Amino acid sequence: MLMNKRCTVSLSNGFSLVELTCALAVVSIGLGSVIHVYLRGIEKMRAIDEYETALCVLNNELETLRAQPWDALEPGDALPFRSAPHIEGLRLAETWAAIEDASGGDAGLKQVTARIRWIGEHGRRIEKELTTFIACTDPLPRTPAAWEHWEEYDDAL
Repeated sequence: MLMNKRCTVSLSNGFSLVELTCALAVVSIGLGSVIHVYLRGIEKMRAIDEYETALCVLNNELETLRAQPWDALEPGDALPFRSAPHIEGLRLAETWAAIEDASGGDAGLKQVTARIRWIGEHGRRIEKELTTFIACTDPLPRTPAAWEHWEEYDDAL
């Protein structure tokens, strides 16, 4: 009878070691999964930061072009950016703008496109662009012949 007690105690000690090993394995797998998800989240946050920087650069360029005098907006393709703050946050970034006459003969509307291309994480080439229209809001006549009749315009107002 004494012999049976010793066997039971010895068997239960072995099961405790197996239970502990299984628990450590489960905790290790869970912890490894949490670390993997955390690192993926950090990687995605970097990508979002790149997109936000690119959008900021594009918006800044469009606002800079809107602030320019109407006559300074000469049509062209592959024009350099007039301002590009924070562009150093993007790896190998290239920027260019395009200005087109969008009014079809009437000199009052221009289509402006700002583009940016950079190399993202893992070597992906990413390109974004924003397009807007800029209208001439200058109430004054722009030609010398029209200036001769400015008094008539002024009296009409």
